[in-house]
Amino acid sequence: MNYVDIFLIIIMCIVNTIFLYKVIRSKKNLSMNSYTIISLGSSNDKIMDKLIIPYLFFNYILILLYIVISEFFLIFLIIYMPIMFLSLPIIYVSNDYIGTLVRGVDTRNIDFIEINVHVEYIEVVFKYKNEVYKKLKYRLSILRKNKDVEVNKFIDTLKEYGYKIYVKTFN
Repeated sequence: MNYVDIFLIIIMCIVNTIFLYKVIRSKKNLSMNSYTIISLGSSNDKIMDKLIIPYLFFNYILILLYIVISEFFLIFLIIYMPIMFLSLPIIYVSNDYIGTLVRGVDTRNIDFIEINVHVEYIEVVFKYKNEVYKKLKYRLSILRKNKDVEVNKFIDTLKEYGYKIYVKTFN
């Protein structure tokens, strides 16, 4: 094992640990309130929600296997698999939080939400009562035919939680 392998293992462990910390912290905050899960690209969003933490622990096993075996395909698995979870986001909506497990917005002082629907993604703009704006972008699945249904499901869920919504569509 050379220095490059050791450096790569350390980087993979640090990234996986940071990601695991953010996910567990977000899950803990979400568990204090009721929340709704919305997926913009996968119909099995509840299964993905349950698998993300075990998957992150599985990554540590893959990193240990890389130490023993030192094969390139394990690096590919360790790097590629989180992209699967991040590229098609699972959005959590509650009374005081909107976002993914890694990146979200506190919505306690929110005035309204503007949703800009584009072909490949939706942009969610949060306007707070103190004139502060925050933006989040979520990619839509390019393989799904019913993107409008997914976006409408997201908008309806936001309305159920009492958010004031404005929608703009761009083609």
